[in-house]
Amino acid sequence: MQILKSTVKENILHAAMGEFEEKGYEKTSMRLIAKNAGITAGNMYRYFGNKECLFTAVVKPSHERLMDLLQYDAIANKKARPEKNIAEEIAVLITELFDAHRRELLILLSKSSGSRYENYKQDLIEMVKRRITDTLMVHFSKNGIQHEDEVLALAMASSLIEGLIVVLKECVDKTIIRKLSGKIIEFHFKDMLSIYPVI
Repeated sequence: MQILKSTVKENILHAAMGEFEEKGYEKTSMRLIAKNAGITAGNMYRYFGNKECLFTAVVKPSHERLMDLLQYDAIANKKARPEKNIAEEIAVLITELFDAHRRELLILLSKSSGSRYENYKQDLIEMVKRRITDTLMVHFSKNGIQHEDEVLALAMASSLIEGLIVVLKECVDKTIIRKLSGKIIEFHFKDMLSIYPVI
């Protein structure tokens, strides 16, 4: 039995990232990934059983970091550390995520058609919308969450995610990504906090 080598696995993941980034999940060929990784297709299947497994291996770390970020309780931290600005704190966390996983996030958000992640962008917008209503609006709205609050939260979540995707697609320089994404997040959350003032 041949021993699986970590360097071969890393070469496969690196080659797969390039192919998924360029062609998207549906149009990516496992044979071409194997060729670019310097191994045979048969050997590659010993590391990753199919294209879906390989795609998941490429995007899973960024997906997990993003899910952790969505669980972050900015309001609880604001109460614990009132000197911290919520918008700035969220901006820092998101730009750290972008620094570490820019390429994988772009693949997840715009190149995942045909995979089990193909609705990822819409799912993410829905999750951000829920975080806005459950974390911000519920704390700051005196009359509870109304239908108009839900619509506003969806509009804000959609524009926030679409804006961040534009930054990720158009910019490679980490400093510029951090600056622009920080401005987008601050704009959205400062706007939110002016409508639902912090306690």
